[in-house]
Amino acid sequence: MATTKTFSTETPTSSDLVSNTPNYLQNDKAALEERFELEHNSLTSASGVSTESPTSPGRHKPGYVAAVFIGATEELPSTGIVSGCLAYDTTVNCLKIYNGTDWTSYSITSFTPLASYYFKVILSSNQSIPHNVTTRINFNSVLFDSGSFYDTTNYRLLPTVESYWILGYTVEYASITSGRIASAWMRKNAGEDYVGGNSFVVGGNTNYCSLSGSTCEAFNGTTDYIDLACNHSNSSATNVIATRCEFWGYCIKVV
Repeated sequence: MATTKTFSTETPTSSDLVSNTPNYLQNDKAALEERFELEHNSLTSASGVSTESPTSPGRHKPGYVAAVFIGATEELPSTGIVSGCLAYDTTVNCLKIYNGTDWTSYSITSFTPLASYYFKVILSSNQSIPHNVTTRINFNSVLFDSGSFYDTTNYRLLPTVESYWILGYTVEYASITSGRIASAWMRKNAGEDYVGGNSFVVGGNTNYCSLSGSTCEAFNGTTDYIDLACNHSNSSATNVIATRCEFWGYCIKVV
């Protein structure tokens, strides 16, 4: 009797169609069940967990992939595995993923949780800045601070986790005389180090002067902090405007 193999199923010839149809159907059913078993529960040598849907046999449970737990005396199979299968080694807390050729191991301790740290602070009122004196801007009103890292007593950002941040600011002076210099910058650990800032000579008529800057900065998680300072060469003190000054940042990596 002539038959044709197609994806592990059998197709009968026309002469056998009527008399042997029940047998062919039974054989095809067995072949398909074998195939589904391989797809959904192929890791049986290591405590396999089926991901076949109980309501739709032959289909995955939504959101599941084949996965197993293995202990010290068990070994993962290397053949007949579906790419993307997961295994968790309970002995060394190691996640393994099958890439179609081999198992790749990932230490659970090496995964860093995604941290959502961000802040923004402003002035609650105008602040007077003396002329020719470097002065810290006392941002005292917190709009948001997800990690509680901003110190409203010392007016500085002090992250308590080792991390990298994008930081930025805007400062606007109420009045700078033509030809005078206005400046503002971020400084690290109370030093005069230029972390990120801006300054320029004001031209034209006496008017508002707005400055802004940004930077990427690393923090050691214990003592490193950033505050904002400014200076100007007006002949007398001038204000920075509360509604037009802000200091903000967000964490891009926790070490």
